[in-house]
Amino acid sequence: MKSVKIPISIINTHNKLVALCDEYPIDMPLKEAAEFLGMETEGLRSSIDQGRCQFGLCVQKKIHGNRAFKVNTYAFFNWLTNGAIFKTLKIEKLNEGKPRKYRVKHNIS
Repeated sequence: MKSVKIPISIINTHNKLVALCDEYPIDMPLKEAAEFLGMETEGLRSSIDQGRCQFGLCVQKKIHGNRAFKVNTYAFFNWLTNGAIFKTLKIEKLNEGKPRKYRVKHNIS
């Protein structure tokens, strides 16, 4: 099997991601996430507000109130790495090997 050489730029980006996750283990500031992605904070805020970012949350308590944005570090890391952590840790799928129970609905006319 031929080995693949990983470019230094990819290694540096991965190291920056790990350092960012270590610095903010639970929630990451929106500014830091946007900076890592190479985009403006407003662009990331808009993307989260539109529901296009799987790692971000937008909360608005009142219809005329301010919105709060949150980036979950765990979700951000998994989104960027395409869930590679699950592949390397060999985590079993939930309910793997258990028989499935199905409920069948019958339409009796």
